[in-house]
Amino acid sequence: EVSDKDPDKRMELELLEETGYTGKLKKIAAIPLSPYGTRVNHVYYAYDCKKVAEQDLDETEFIEVKLFEKEEMKQLLIEAQSPSCTQGLLAWEWMIKDGVISA
Repeated sequence: EVSDKDPDKRMELELLEETGYTGKLKKIAAIPLSPYGTRVNHVYYAYDCKKVAEQDLDETEFIEVKLFEKEEMKQLLIEAQSPSCTQGLLAWEWMIKDGVISA
Protein backbone atom coordinates (compact mmCIF):
# COMPACT_ATOMS: atom_id res chain seq x y z
CA GLU A 1 0.00 0.00 0.00
CA VAL A 2 1.37 3.40 -1.01
CA SER A 3 0.78 6.24 1.43
CA ASP A 4 -1.06 9.39 0.35
CA LYS A 5 1.87 11.24 1.96
CA ASP A 6 4.04 10.21 -1.02
CA PRO A 7 2.25 11.73 -4.05
CA ASP A 8 5.01 10.73 -6.50
CA LYS A 9 4.68 7.03 -5.66
CA ARG A 10 0.88 7.33 -5.54
CA MET A 11 0.86 8.85 -9.04
CA GLU A 12 3.08 6.07 -10.44
CA LEU A 13 0.73 3.47 -8.98
CA GLU A 14 -2.44 5.25 -10.10
CA LEU A 15 -1.13 5.68 -13.66
CA LEU A 16 -0.41 1.96 -13.88
CA GLU A 17 -3.62 0.77 -12.20
CA GLU A 18 -6.01 3.14 -13.96
CA THR A 19 -4.48 3.04 -17.45
CA GLY A 20 -2.13 0.05 -17.67
CA TYR A 21 0.65 2.44 -18.71
CA THR A 22 3.95 3.43 -17.16
CA GLY A 23 5.96 6.47 -18.11
CA LYS A 24 8.17 9.27 -16.95
CA LEU A 25 6.32 11.63 -14.62
CA LYS A 26 6.90 15.29 -13.91
CA LYS A 27 5.13 17.04 -11.05
CA ILE A 28 4.19 20.57 -12.07
CA ALA A 29 1.93 21.85 -9.30
CA ALA A 30 0.20 21.28 -5.99
CA ILE A 31 -3.04 23.25 -6.25
CA PRO A 32 -5.03 23.84 -3.04
CA LEU A 33 -8.52 22.35 -3.25
CA SER A 34 -9.88 25.10 -1.02
CA PRO A 35 -8.48 28.30 0.46
CA TYR A 36 -9.78 27.08 3.83
CA GLY A 37 -8.22 23.62 3.93
CA THR A 38 -4.90 21.85 3.65
CA ARG A 39 -5.74 19.33 0.90
CA VAL A 40 -4.07 19.81 -2.47
CA ASN A 41 -4.47 18.43 -5.97
CA HIS A 42 -1.05 17.24 -7.18
CA VAL A 43 -0.72 17.84 -10.93
CA TYR A 44 1.62 15.75 -13.08
CA TYR A 45 2.12 14.95 -16.69
CA ALA A 46 3.39 11.64 -18.03
CA TYR A 47 5.44 11.13 -21.16
CA ASP A 48 7.33 8.34 -22.94
CA CYS A 49 4.48 6.09 -21.82
CA LYS A 50 4.24 2.40 -22.61
CA LYS A 51 1.35 0.01 -22.09
CA VAL A 52 2.65 -2.72 -19.78
CA ALA A 53 -0.53 -4.16 -18.23
CA GLU A 54 -4.30 -4.18 -18.33
CA GLN A 55 -6.26 -1.74 -16.17
CA ASP A 56 -6.78 -2.80 -12.55
CA LEU A 57 -9.75 -0.67 -11.54
CA ASP A 58 -11.57 -0.54 -8.21
CA GLU A 59 -15.27 -1.46 -8.26
CA THR A 60 -16.23 2.22 -8.21
CA GLU A 61 -13.90 3.29 -11.05
CA PHE A 62 -15.08 3.48 -14.64
CA ILE A 63 -12.16 4.71 -16.73
CA GLU A 64 -11.87 4.32 -20.48
CA VAL A 65 -8.39 4.94 -21.86
CA LYS A 66 -8.41 6.80 -25.18
CA LEU A 67 -5.41 7.86 -27.24
CA PHE A 68 -5.64 11.16 -29.10
CA GLU A 69 -3.54 12.91 -31.70
CA LYS A 70 -1.94 16.09 -30.37
CA GLU A 71 -4.36 18.48 -32.11
CA GLU A 72 -7.38 16.46 -30.94
CA MET A 73 -6.13 16.62 -27.35
CA LYS A 74 -5.50 20.36 -27.56
CA GLN A 75 -9.04 20.93 -28.87
CA LEU A 76 -10.56 18.73 -26.14
CA LEU A 77 -8.78 20.80 -23.48
CA ILE A 78 -9.63 24.17 -25.03
CA GLU A 79 -13.30 23.25 -25.37
CA ALA A 80 -13.42 22.00 -21.75
CA GLN A 81 -14.62 18.54 -22.78
CA SER A 82 -13.09 16.92 -19.70
CA PRO A 83 -13.61 17.45 -15.97
CA SER A 84 -9.83 17.83 -15.68
CA CYS A 85 -9.33 20.57 -18.27
CA THR A 86 -7.79 23.05 -15.82
CA GLN A 87 -5.07 20.58 -14.84
CA GLY A 88 -4.80 19.37 -18.44
CA LEU A 89 -4.19 22.86 -19.81
CA LEU A 90 -1.59 23.48 -17.12
CA ALA A 91 0.14 20.21 -18.03
CA TRP A 92 -0.11 21.08 -21.74
CA GLU A 93 1.69 24.39 -21.22
CA TRP A 94 4.39 22.73 -19.11
CA MET A 95 4.93 20.03 -21.76
CA ILE A 96 5.48 22.78 -24.34
CA LYS A 97 7.81 24.67 -21.97
CA ASP A 98 9.77 21.46 -21.24
CA GLY A 99 10.03 20.55 -24.93
CA VAL A 100 8.01 17.33 -24.55
CA ILE A 101 5.60 18.57 -27.23
CA SER A 102 5.81 21.44 -29.69
CA ALA A 103 3.43 24.40 -29.65
